[in-house]
Amino acid sequence: MSGPPRLFLMNTPKISLQNIHKTYSSNGIKALNGVCLEIMRGKVNTLLGENAAGKTTLMKIISGIEKADSGAMFIDGVAYSPRTPIDAIEAGVGLVPQNMRVISGMTVMENLLTAMNCGKLKIGLREMKRSVHDMMQRYKVEIDSNARVGDLTTGYRQRVAILRVLLRSPDLIILDEPTAVLSDTEREALFMTLSELKKEGKTLIFITHRLSEATRVSDRIAVMRKGSVVDTVDGAEVARRDLHELITGESLEPTVIGTFEPGKEVLRVESLEIEGRFRGNAAVKGVDFSASAGELLVITGVTGNGQQELLEGLFGMRRVLSGRVFVDGQDLTGKPPSLLRKAGVAALTSDRDSVCSCPALSIMENLVVNRVREAGPIYRKKALTSWSKEIMEKYNVKYSALDDPASTLSGGNLQKMLLARELDGAPVLLLLGEPTRGLDSLHTRMLHKILASLREKMSVVVFTGDIDEALAIGNRVIVMYDGRIVLNRVNDGSLTRAFLGRYIVGTEKTGAVT
Repeated sequence: MSGPPRLFLMNTPKISLQNIHKTYSSNGIKALNGVCLEIMRGKVNTLLGENAAGKTTLMKIISGIEKADSGAMFIDGVAYSPRTPIDAIEAGVGLVPQNMRVISGMTVMENLLTAMNCGKLKIGLREMKRSVHDMMQRYKVEIDSNARVGDLTTGYRQRVAILRVLLRSPDLIILDEPTAVLSDTEREALFMTLSELKKEGKTLIFITHRLSEATRVSDRIAVMRKGSVVDTVDGAEVARRDLHELITGESLEPTVIGTFEPGKEVLRVESLEIEGRFRGNAAVKGVDFSASAGELLVITGVTGNGQQELLEGLFGMRRVLSGRVFVDGQDLTGKPPSLLRKAGVAALTSDRDSVCSCPALSIMENLVVNRVREAGPIYRKKALTSWSKEIMEKYNVKYSALDDPASTLSGGNLQKMLLARELDGAPVLLLLGEPTRGLDSLHTRMLHKILASLREKMSVVVFTGDIDEALAIGNRVIVMYDGRIVLNRVNDGSLTRAFLGRYIVGTEKTGAVT
């Protein structure tokens, strides 16, 4: 007999973690070192820390994906030790992981119905569909339930992932780096959802590495460093500078763009139209711009306004419908990536895990793929190993062994490894999609410094949906809206977040080119 429902005060812990330890036997890495933490009921509890600080490992233990070596957990004062994710779901724990668990080939409705089946709900199909529609209306998710998930924007796919969790009615919801792949507009929509969930009395664990997000949405902030919780602070009172010092142990220095003198024109784009998702339809519509040596050009805008298609079209990964692309005066319109590399063009798209790398292959195999392709079937492994070690050291990439899978690298180290690979050919033009997505503040600043130094040797074009990043690193900023360039300006200190925002959301649709 279960007895009457238990009542709890709002200022009490929903879940308590006591002396949690975790070491991975495969590589000997100690991920968690005696974590003690209380997650308060009905609050937004933010877990903040650098990549590899232990945040995700801790959440996997809470959600039953992994098991702690030692320590104890309590939910509502009752001992809690999930053996599987199903145990966690039945205990009222829901996890929205970094890699969104949605099935691209299925519709929105099919994705949500499969989530309800996982929860052992004994109701009919018609009632399940009604529950899905009610949930979508409740959280103002305006998506066609018959739409294929693979055709949705990243922001909408994430909302589907969140709905999959909410349909199981969890009391404790964990969101692991939910903003890593979102634009500013999509981020705002997520924050509104968090606010609604909090009003309903849900307990939230929000994992992020962004200081601005932590101070904005959090009631409490727990800071992790090297597998331990080093401090817990009030979200409304703590300053970003103090948080940075807690995370890294270093003081926060402002990013300085610095003056620049543009050199010769490296990239020139004329009336370029690039095919979108459907054959013959243009995602990029008649854009004109140029990029010079010594310049770091940033192209920004809300996700889905043509930035990704522009990068892919420039690097021969997407069909050019009309227009011209010149690099160092040479017409390279529509040429494949292999020829573009030989002409001095290097590129990394925003999808580091499936397009830019192969996580299942070794670190060395990912690193030397371009060299092996150029050398043909005969190459000297000893020489490639020596070069790999040398370049990993040059870019300060942290790794255990070159034979380890690329999936063992943290986000920051994977990005540095991929950048080292692309820079090996001494390119004249570097195209980067969302280079700091998913990186903590320390690795973000390190990468910004690398990019600032690279512009002295080449033209660097960065595609990012982060307005703050655009303002922080761009010598010149281009804004795209509906596939067109609506603003192209030198970042001389007069550009502001509010000013760019008007062009990004389409309020202003024509801006000066300077």
